[in-house]
Amino acid sequence: MLQPKGKLIVRKVLVVLLAMFFVFVSISAVLISVFRQDIIDMAWKRLKASVVTECDAQSIELSFWSSFPMVSIELHDFWIQDAYRRDTLFYADRTYLSFDIWDAWNGNYEVNKMIVRDGIIDLKEDDRLGKNWMVMDTALSSSDSLPISLRKLILEDVWFNYKNDKGLDQSIRIETGKLKGDFNAEQIELEVDITGKAKKVVIEQREWLTQQTIGLNGRINYDKKKEVLQFNNTNFDLAKSTLHLNGWVDFNAGKFDASLLSEKLNATDLLSSMPSFISHWIQRYEPNGWLSFKSTGSGWFSNPKVVADIIWKQGNVVEPDSQLSMEDIDLKITYSLKDHFDEIHLQALSANLGGGRCTVSGDLRDLRDPELDLHVDIQAEIHDLKEYLRWDTLEVAEGKIQLQADVVGKTSVLADSTVDWTKVNAQGGVIITEGNFKLKNSSVQVKDVYAVMQLFQQSAQVQQLNANIGETHFELTGELQNLIPYLTRDDQVLYTNVAIRSSHFNLEDILLPSSSDAVSLFLPRLHWNAEGSIADFHFKEVNATDIQFKANGSPSQMSMEEVSMQLAKGICSGSFQLNQDIDRHWLAHANFNFVEMDARLLFDQFNNFGQGVVKDDQINGKINTQIELNFALDEQWVLDRPSIQFVADVELNDGAIKNLKWLQDVAEYVKKNRWISPVIDEDLLAQRLSNVQFTKLKNIISLSDEVLEIPWMEINTSAFNMVMRATHHFNVELSYLFGIQVSDLLLRDPSQKPKEDGKKMYILMKGPPDALVFSVEREPEDFVFNANAEEQKIKWKERLKSKWIKVKTKVDQGSTTPHSKDRRRSKKKKA
Repeated sequence: MLQPKGKLIVRKVLVVLLAMFFVFVSISAVLISVFRQDIIDMAWKRLKASVVTECDAQSIELSFWSSFPMVSIELHDFWIQDAYRRDTLFYADRTYLSFDIWDAWNGNYEVNKMIVRDGIIDLKEDDRLGKNWMVMDTALSSSDSLPISLRKLILEDVWFNYKNDKGLDQSIRIETGKLKGDFNAEQIELEVDITGKAKKVVIEQREWLTQQTIGLNGRINYDKKKEVLQFNNTNFDLAKSTLHLNGWVDFNAGKFDASLLSEKLNATDLLSSMPSFISHWIQRYEPNGWLSFKSTGSGWFSNPKVVADIIWKQGNVVEPDSQLSMEDIDLKITYSLKDHFDEIHLQALSANLGGGRCTVSGDLRDLRDPELDLHVDIQAEIHDLKEYLRWDTLEVAEGKIQLQADVVGKTSVLADSTVDWTKVNAQGGVIITEGNFKLKNSSVQVKDVYAVMQLFQQSAQVQQLNANIGETHFELTGELQNLIPYLTRDDQVLYTNVAIRSSHFNLEDILLPSSSDAVSLFLPRLHWNAEGSIADFHFKEVNATDIQFKANGSPSQMSMEEVSMQLAKGICSGSFQLNQDIDRHWLAHANFNFVEMDARLLFDQFNNFGQGVVKDDQINGKINTQIELNFALDEQWVLDRPSIQFVADVELNDGAIKNLKWLQDVAEYVKKNRWISPVIDEDLLAQRLSNVQFTKLKNIISLSDEVLEIPWMEINTSAFNMVMRATHHFNVELSYLFGIQVSDLLLRDPSQKPKEDGKKMYILMKGPPDALVFSVEREPEDFVFNANAEEQKIKWKERLKSKWIKVKTKVDQGSTTPHSKDRRRSKKKKA
């Protein structure tokens, strides 16, 4: 061992040597700096002479310390024009051409290291124009060109682009790259270590490796004369996985023969690197597990042949939002590309999903515009399928499903990375049990579904479907057209042609407020035709039985024809239309015949038709009516009273009216009339008018603008015969004109019948309900007893209907409900 004194001597020697080295370096730097401009001028002149196209740099400096222990010519914003003389072949923010300091001391400035930072290398190849990188002047003598004996190339943050006219287009960002070897040799053996990220690699119009992290490390050989690049067990890194690359690429001939192999490849890395049809779909999920991969490729760049085999055992794919996993995946597929056509042959795919099992086999052809030919066998919980496949159009989807089907057709990936299934057809069978469904943005929930369906093309034949909506139960058979697009896209419409049978139907179960504070008529995006029968029907207080109908509808309209039912112990028949206007209000038009209806029950169920003149506890008898009716409902199905318009031809037979106020008011006036009261039996008249019994009451009634008009009414009562005309402004003012046989008022014998001829008296009752004024009027010209009833009906019905306001719907693109303009004006005034 050295003694302390010896150690001290060694340290002094080392310090002296180190000092001499730095002195030498400093002196060299100073001497080189003295000749700085000469070196720069010489280097730039020779560099420009080395290329046949234009090149330039914003500035050139001589750098000593930036690449120590080498000296570098540093070029700022250096670019070279391509051989086509159209674009830039090479650009870099910083380019360093380095040479050895000892050579520089001896006046030899041979470049043996090159550094490129923040640059672009843009290579293009065209049959007609050739290679755009052939820019070096090969005829230049060595004394006139910049001497380059490159042995090391370093790339930092450089975009490398290559494109040819054979369909190959790639763009890769090299984050770091080191290439070592003798670049001047004919046979270059390089040590390569490159990491980066592929923006895209397009082969045959199919985009691979999109936004994938890639790398290349190992040894490669390049024959400069033949332009052949050879790989010998070179490592190709794909994200977290490594594949072994073997083979060769002949750039001069445009051919290749290579293979990629990995016994343990990360599933995410591979699936995310495949063409967009698969990679866009898999980006929504999280594949786990390892698979084996073997791929071979050969042929011309213009027509490559590729075969890849993939085997995946015990894998799983997780849906990240629900954390639902497709587990125990057993997958074996073969990908092939030949003669510009590629396909995936799915030899086997089976997996567990929740408590069910899914198996798929078949082919996916032409991944540019994928065409499916698959056989699918699924036994699963519907909720698991909904969550896993992200059926966002369904808010609730529960139950069990058994599906066996052949799925055939074209599909594509949309701009939002979702899959378009609208051109896919299915053939097979489906059984759904214990089903509960609710579409998004709808409050209607279909429960207890049991369905047996046959799939054909994009539709389904419903052989049996039983379900409940609230208290409503129905059975349905028929056809559901456009079913697959409807379930997978929220801009698609379902068309149905069905027969419906219901033992109990409550319309309020269907007409429920939606989340948008509007009302959904049945299901959104549904257009339907139906023929049906309902044993028992309810809507609020209305109850009908034995309903038969033919109907069609959509979310904004409904039409019912050939409607018949038992209602209020009578028969009702007619038609009904309902449309939604541009303000989202509902506009209704009805035309019905009522035969032998129980008057009291009818008034009770329809809430006295919105009037208080005659109420259900005041009337009985049998009603025969023809009515034509318009009315409007708001978004919540609340009746808009000013919108009601109707004309009714009414006959009330074998009935009675009790405690009718305006009859009592007439009796009171007659009693007070000093010309009549002395000759009548006031008590008998009051008794008769308090409970008026009649064999027939004939009436024409209309309502418009909240004005009730009775242009002609004939009343044959137990008290007297009378004709009447009335105008009644709801809760504002009324005007009633009564024509009465004077002789009828003189009767004192209760058993004697009223006379049909004789002198008439006309009494006018007018004013607000709480301050009526009576007077005796002359006989109007068109106001006669014993008129022809049919003629009167026709005349007055046509006159009254001519007053109606035309109700416009979305089809008319006009105004909305009657009085909608008035309502808007009133809102403005309030504002």
